[in-house]
Amino acid sequence: MSTDIEFFGADKIGGCVTVISTDTSRIVIDFGEDLPGCENPDKSPFDFQGTDAVFFTHYHGDHIGRIGEIPESVPVCMGETSYKILQNIWERVDKLRSRKMKERESNNTLLLFKSEATISVGDIRITPYSADHSAYDAYMFLIETPDKKILHTGDFRAHGYHGKELIPLIREKVRRNGERDIDILITEGTMMSRNVKKVMTEEQMKEEAGNIFSRNRYAFLICSSTNLDSLATFHNAAKSFGMQTFVYSSYISKQLKTFSDTAGSSDRTYRFSGYYLLEPEKQLTHEKWKKPKTQAQFMRDYGFLVIIKPEDYCRRYIEMFIDLTPVIIYSMWDGFLNVNHPAYNKIWDDFLKEQKGNGAEVIYLHTSGHADPDTIAEVIRAVSPKEAIYPIHTESSSGFYDLDIPQELKDRIVLLR
Repeated sequence: MSTDIEFFGADKIGGCVTVISTDTSRIVIDFGEDLPGCENPDKSPFDFQGTDAVFFTHYHGDHIGRIGEIPESVPVCMGETSYKILQNIWERVDKLRSRKMKERESNNTLLLFKSEATISVGDIRITPYSADHSAYDAYMFLIETPDKKILHTGDFRAHGYHGKELIPLIREKVRRNGERDIDILITEGTMMSRNVKKVMTEEQMKEEAGNIFSRNRYAFLICSSTNLDSLATFHNAAKSFGMQTFVYSSYISKQLKTFSDTAGSSDRTYRFSGYYLLEPEKQLTHEKWKKPKTQAQFMRDYGFLVIIKPEDYCRRYIEMFIDLTPVIIYSMWDGFLNVNHPAYNKIWDDFLKEQKGNGAEVIYLHTSGHADPDTIAEVIRAVSPKEAIYPIHTESSSGFYDLDIPQELKDRIVLLR
């Protein structure tokens, strides 16, 4: 009996698919869309014949975006909170997909898993382990077949609030303190092509946000509505200066509540207390006030952090407070604002330039959701796979040869095309 591994789209960031098969079983890991501006997009249909299940590492579109193409007879598996977050999104933008996923719930072709709870698919055992990433409820998978033990990292990093748990998890749980050998390591390498040696931690970004709020308590934040760590970073920094958090849509409010009810149930960092729906004209009362105030006046009196997206209907909110010279913090990937990058978003870039011209202060403050090269090297050393290392989710797999790892591990790197 032998294990076979196939890779699709491994040499690009986004749309990577891994297929692991034995003589009797077949699983697929991730089935996402190519990133915006991808030079070689893959539009070909995928052959799901013989597939027993599809496992998703997390909810980002480049890992789960093609879920609608998976035959209804093939079970899909994801983290419990990932599904809640996705349903919040789909109920807003894709009600048909939301309904189809609920149908999967009823016909038992949707499996929601928890960290460290092993799932058996034929003769393949899959154990998910929580991973630190810009998407909450992200996982790496330990896959055990009759003849191989494989670790698939998914997307990961070590500079988030739970990043310090990464290496101990690999050593103590995946490797069982050396009692379990890993034959094959499949690891992401996003940052290998971005010429970044070290990245800012979430704690460092929180400190920098505090420096900003210490001099300007009127702030608009552009940040992904599903980036739990960074949302918590800015919310908590603002709260420490007495600023109130506002959201411009009920959708963002719903996501914050989901995060508070799940991640926040065990970690105070993720409890989004005291945030409000942005309704500037709404009348507010308080026992200490002599007369009611509008929400806009309340915001002026106490300071605010408003979570927005660079879209037309946010302009009027910024204009209401432009006399205060508010700060606009852009906390998303800088590739969207790089005119030389295929993913360049001219609308977003023009929006920020326009606001800067109107008198707002624009600040770029962001940290990556992916591991820097030193962290990738540390993971490789901790796993120490016996047979092979497969770099995926990267445009520079050859960069793995420059990592600070022993030569014997470099000799096990297999470059994919």
